[in-house]
Amino acid sequence: SCGQPAKTLASWTVALCGPAGTCYAGGIFLLSMEVPTNYPFRPPKLRFITPVYHPNVNMRTGEIDLDILGSQFSPTLTVLHYVMSLSALLSAPTFD
Repeated sequence: SCGQPAKTLASWTVALCGPAGTCYAGGIFLLSMEVPTNYPFRPPKLRFITPVYHPNVNMRTGEIDLDILGSQFSPTLTVLHYVMSLSALLSAPTFD
């Protein structure tokens, strides 16, 4: 509607290939990425759309426990950093 910001530029669907050498290899995992209007000063909101069994992913909501999305956020990180970090997280879960 008139006066509303274009949501399509801020709402992305990301396709992440499962990392080789992991139980996720060969899989394609869809994620929702909501980029805030004050990005890069706030991190994007990421969540898995594809159900994934992982200790750092909430199985019901798809929310991701990743330090750079919270306490270790930095405005110097790019969208590519977030996607690469998710791939690394699938390869090496953290159990904190």
